[in-house]
Amino acid sequence: MNDVVAAKLKEVTKIVQMTPDLPVPPIPEPPRRTSKASSNVRTKMAAIQTYMNALEYNYTGKMYFDVSKNRSHKSIYGTAKDIIHDALPIQCLEAVFLAAYLTAGGPEYEGATFNHQIDRIPISFKTSSGGTTFRHIVLAIKHQHLWGALGLSRSPGLMNKELKFKSLSDLVGNFVEQYTAVCHDVIKVYVGFPFSHDIHSTERVEWRVLNIKLSIHPWDNVAAQLDLFTREYSELMSHLHRVGDLPDSFADKFPLHKPPKRSTLSSPSRRHPRAPVECDGFAMGGGGGGGDVEEDVPTTKLPDLLLRVTPEVLHFKPSTAAADDDTNNRPPDLVEFGSVNLYLNNLSRVHHLVVYVVVSDMYLQILGKPFVLIPSEGRKGCQFSLKPVRTCKRVSWMDE
Repeated sequence: MNDVVAAKLKEVTKIVQMTPDLPVPPIPEPPRRTSKASSNVRTKMAAIQTYMNALEYNYTGKMYFDVSKNRSHKSIYGTAKDIIHDALPIQCLEAVFLAAYLTAGGPEYEGATFNHQIDRIPISFKTSSGGTTFRHIVLAIKHQHLWGALGLSRSPGLMNKELKFKSLSDLVGNFVEQYTAVCHDVIKVYVGFPFSHDIHSTERVEWRVLNIKLSIHPWDNVAAQLDLFTREYSELMSHLHRVGDLPDSFADKFPLHKPPKRSTLSSPSRRHPRAPVECDGFAMGGGGGGGDVEEDVPTTKLPDLLLRVTPEVLHFKPSTAAADDDTNNRPPDLVEFGSVNLYLNNLSRVHHLVVYVVVSDMYLQILGKPFVLIPSEGRKGCQFSLKPVRTCKRVSWMDE
């Protein structure tokens, strides 16, 4: 299926390149985030979903934006601003970033407007179909004791939901039914804490606070735990901010919760620098970005790289460890790029790779680490090339 899609994309690209005088593509107009004229919640949700639909789903297999989740609200809202500025196709995780930003408001609104009348909670799904694991994420919206959702997916039933569900369990149950309709078995559901309405908040987003394995528990028990969480999350958030961890009573109140081997509520210094991408895998058959990657993979802490502005020149120099017997594993020779944007093109046969940019004293080193064990003869195929990109206005690193 991937080969068919790739061939079709190549054919369409060739047609576009051979067509002279192409009109400038229209740029969708985003709804105003703090407009008091659009204070009706249902109207605002419909406008946001219409805008995200106009951006269209990204079928290319290349990510245009920073989709790392281990960041502050301010950083994620910054990515949402990039999405609005560039108006490029997005996938489910970017849609959650965007929906959270467009429904957020600053502290100056004092809870009187649309922005402070709602809670926005990330809900992630882990599913299985045909022996392949998939991941998807939506933004649940709570307003006046009713629940709905905003999101983007290849499947229409797994996107937005009207504000009509009486509980979180009803909303999640509807998604489970839609998954069943497309021949997916829901393995786990993850519920996070509400997004902050302060777009300048430096607090980390907590994506997975309640983790329940649906495949081994009766639905009535799961529904009871989900609805209990909606009544408790304000107090749980307050305790987390005061103490730095969930209360001891959490395990007693939520016996169905399956704690991850590596805590998702740990301090920033112990977190993995790059999390797997949340993305559904319909019509592509490959699980999207990181779809068949388990979340509990042991990792090595690497230093973070933060590029605030595009540098004039980037130098990529070989490390001192270049004296490896296997020349295929040696770093490349000195590469110099001018003031242009770059993306990392994966030339490997292994598709599920985590990519790091490591800062050393004299050089930047690109590391590609596979999530799965690769035989020694297959490691020769793990390589990357750097290519200039002139269509964006920022530096980004991503795996294909």
